[in-house]
Order: sequence, then structure tokens, then C-alpha cells
Amino acid sequence: MISNEPFIKPEKDTNTLLQSIDTVSQSNSDIELQETTFKFNQIKILNDKDKDNIKDDNKYQQAKVQEEFDIEIPIVKTPILERVKSRLGFILIVSSAFIYSIYSLLIGVVVKSGMHILEIILLRTVIGLMGGIIFLLLIGENPLGDKSKRLILVFRGISSTGSMVCIFYTISVLPLGDAIAMSCSTLLFSGVLGSTILKEKWTKTYSICTILSIVGVFIISKPSFIFGSVLGAFFQSVSNVFSRKIGKDTNPFIMVVYYQSIAMLILLPVCLILNVWRAPSLIEWFYLFCMGVLGFIFQGTANRAFQIENVAKMSPLTYTEIIFTYILQIIFFKESPDLFSIFGSICIILCAFVSPKEKRLLLSVRGLFGTFAVASVFFTFTVLPLSDAVCVSFTTPVFTAALACIVLKEKWGYIDAISTILSFIGVGIISKPSFIFGSSVKQDSSEPDSGLRFIYISIGLIGSFFSACAYVAVRKIGSGTNALVMVSYFSSVAILLTLPASFLLQSFKIPNLIDSLLLIGMGVSGLGYQAFLNKSLQKEKAAKASAMSYTQIIFSLLMEVTILKERPDLLTIIGTLIILSCSIFAFRK
Repeated sequence: MISNEPFIKPEKDTNTLLQSIDTVSQSNSDIELQETTFKFNQIKILNDKDKDNIKDDNKYQQAKVQEEFDIEIPIVKTPILERVKSRLGFILIVSSAFIYSIYSLLIGVVVKSGMHILEIILLRTVIGLMGGIIFLLLIGENPLGDKSKRLILVFRGISSTGSMVCIFYTISVLPLGDAIAMSCSTLLFSGVLGSTILKEKWTKTYSICTILSIVGVFIISKPSFIFGSVLGAFFQSVSNVFSRKIGKDTNPFIMVVYYQSIAMLILLPVCLILNVWRAPSLIEWFYLFCMGVLGFIFQGTANRAFQIENVAKMSPLTYTEIIFTYILQIIFFKESPDLFSIFGSICIILCAFVSPKEKRLLLSVRGLFGTFAVASVFFTFTVLPLSDAVCVSFTTPVFTAALACIVLKEKWGYIDAISTILSFIGVGIISKPSFIFGSSVKQDSSEPDSGLRFIYISIGLIGSFFSACAYVAVRKIGSGTNALVMVSYFSSVAILLTLPASFLLQSFKIPNLIDSLLLIGMGVSGLGYQAFLNKSLQKEKAAKASAMSYTQIIFSLLMEVTILKERPDLLTIIGTLIILSCSIFAFRK
């Protein structure tokens, strides 16, 4: 694979280099290729058959001719299936977190029906055990597993049973979201146990994550501390370490069978002694059956994830359970988490975001600028007429081009400058702002006075400047960081800054179904917009990429005509044609 470095020392000559590139392309014709341009400094040295003469500087004068040129080089990428396989541990752990959140919801439902917690655990374990044994027999696996691994499988089963009992108890006495959030303090122990028992590295990053996790747990507990969930988290971390110790060659569902067998052996006599048994109703049997199936799948996927990946690295990703669980709690139990619970959960969730060390500061800066930009632009849309707010927000490409020229030393040619300015003029013609076209254009009756208007427009311009800073930061980060990692940082910073502000400025309101669907649509489309924008800024000059964003106006007008059945006027058509022409020209260039 050709190194993705800004400078690559060429081979003997240009022809040899190009031949090697052609060979790579032909040998990987079925592999996804991506072409990118690198600059090479090719030094041509006069050939001499007698290389020994080079030692004598008096007999041989070495001539160098340096020239700079561009070469299109295909970067060989890993096939999609191979990339999925390399990230299998992460995919499995997030999937198990989602399944576990549904599983926890069912626990809460059954607990509210009046069944004793020990009876719930016992019946759920029996159902899961029966299903697990049948599944392993069907795929030809011995449910007892490898003889040499049985002792450690037993120890893992004991620790998992302790974890399950403690966490089930906590769910029965705490709000569902708080209980799951506190149980995610597993990272406190996984890093320590992984480094001491498995000799895995416990880096500064994981230390910071541990501190954040401690803070999050204390905030959620407020401060009447319930130790059941934390004790369950400790047992779970022991179980995770055992899973890693067992190794990849043991089927993860064999671990589940051992764990459920031990849980049944421990809980059955306890239930009989305490006399907590009662016959479940039909609907309770259904819930218990679902819990058994989901628990079996959750345990299997989580075990596999911990078998193939570092324990300390996988543990933070289990915190995605918190997000899923709070959503389900709001939807089904109508219980909205308070500010302390949300803030504490954010502290814990932040532990999951691990990125290249040298890029974290830039990623955080990009998230900070992006948050300020979004807040400023949204504010101007609420206080200014729509046309004025749109026009002000589209000054971003002008700021971006100037900053990229200063900070990144990117060339901003006169043709690019003319295209950007003409596109901005096109936006002005379409939006017809009142500060240019006067009061003849119909405006909202609630339009602010001139003094406030100047302040609002200034805030919008500041937001555009922050957007430009975010774009330049993305360009500076480079193509080595996944675009979705940038989106994650931006979203995390935005949550940290806006969540406390939203609670301080107004009371939290649970959205209705229509609002929820609209918010989900905004979230999904916003994710796609941010991901593609970040990727384009990684691949193209900041000035050109941001100027192409003017095409948003064209797409908006098309939707306005086709969906809202509103016809554009002559000025709108002229402005659209100007933007379209500049975009096509920039694309062809």
C-alpha cells in the first residue's frame, strides 16, 4: 500500500515510479481505489556506468535538475468487508449496548408488575439457558466448551451473576436511566484490572475517562449513593477481563451458557428459601421470554467484542447504553431525566470518544467554533427576516477563503475570488434583504428597529466567521481523521455547551410525536450534512469547497417549487442562474 504522506521519495526515475503505480492499480482492480494528487520533487542524476567514480569528486560532477510536478496516484483502500471486520469489536459492543437498553426496559416493566427481583432473574436465566444450549447444539458446539477453559468459565459465570443481581436490584429502586448510567462506571475497574491482570496499557486517555466516569456517577447519585449499581459494575469489569483472558477460540455463547447455569444454581435455592415464588401471568411470561432471548444475544455479542479487542478500549463504548436507555425511559415510562442525571451521563459518555492524540485539540476547537456558529446563525433566523438571515449566513465562504489564505497558505486566485463574490451577489438577489432593496419588499411586521437590527446582523456575521474557523480547522485536521469523528466531537461540544444553557433559560419540554419525528429528521439530515461537508473540506481547498455550499439555495428553491408549489420571481431566477453558473465553473476548474 502506498503511503499517504505529503512527500514520497521517488524511485530511480519518473518512468519507474509511474510503472510501479500502474502495477498497483492493475493488481487491485477489484479493490476500491481513490485517486489523490501528491507533489514530488524529482531529482534526476546523470547516469554513470562506473559508480565507483562517484567517490572522486574531481573526476565526477554530479548534476541535479529539480522539477516539481503533479502525479495522480491511486490509494489502495481496504475492501469494505475487511474494514468492517477490522471494526467488528466496536460494531458488536454498540449493538450489544442497544440490545441491553431494550433488555433493561423489559426489566423495568416486569419489576413494576410486582414480581420479586430474584424470581425475575431466575426465570430469565432459565429461559436464556435453554435457548443457549439448543443454539449451541444446533451449530455443533459443545455447551461445556474446551476442557482447559472450564475453570475460568466458571469464575466468569460467578462474577457475571453478581453483576446481574446488583444491577437488577438497582433498576428496581432507581429510575431506569440513572441505574444504567451508574452501572456504566465499569470503566473505573476495567482499565485497572486490564492493566494489572492482562498487562494491557492503560494510557492517559483512559485515566481521564476514568475520572470523568467517577464525576458522572457522583453527579447522577446526587449524593444519596446507591452502591448496588457500582458493585455490579465492578463484577461486570471482572467478567470482561475473564472474557478477554479466555481468548478468541472459545465460542462467546458458551460463556453465556456457563454464566446462566451458575446463576440458576445460585438463585434457585435462594428463591425457594426466601419463598418469593409466584406464578407469572401470560404477559409476564412474554416479557421474561423476550428478556431471555435479548439477554442471550446481548451477552454473546459483548463477549465476542471483549475477546477480540482491548478491554479498556471496549468498555467506554458500552456507555452508549445510556443514550438508548434514556430515550426508551422517556418514550415508555414518561420519566424525563433531570439536569444532574443528564450532565452526569454526558461526563460518562464523553469517555467513549477516543481519537488520534495529536488531533484532539483541533477536533475540540472545530467543535467549539461549530457550536458558536450554529448558535449564532439559529439566533439570527429567530430575530431577523428570513431573507436577511440567509444573506448574512452566506458570508461564510468569503471568510473561509480569507482565513484559508492566511492560516493554511492556500492560493485564492482571482477566478475563485470572482466566483465567490458573484455567488454571494446571487444569494443577495434571491434573498432580497431589506438593507439593500429597501422597505418595498414585504417584511415581517415584527422586524426589529435599526439599532437592534445592526446588533443582530453583527451576531450573524460573527457566526459566519466562526463557521469559517470551523472549516479551516477541518482542513487543518486533514484526511487522516474520519469525518464522522469530527461530527462526534462537534455534537459532544454542542451538548456540553447548550444543555446547561437550555435548562437555565427555560424549563425542559418533552416534544410531542410530530416534533420528535421532525427532530429525528433534522438530526439525521444534519449528520449527513456535517459528514459530507467535513469530507469535502478534507479533499478540496477550503475556499472552493465553501463556495460550492451556495448550491444550497438552488436545492431549496427546487423544493419550494415542487413541494410548497411556490413560484420564484424574476430576481430569484437570475440569482439562481448566477450561483449555478459559478458552481459549474468552479467544479470544472
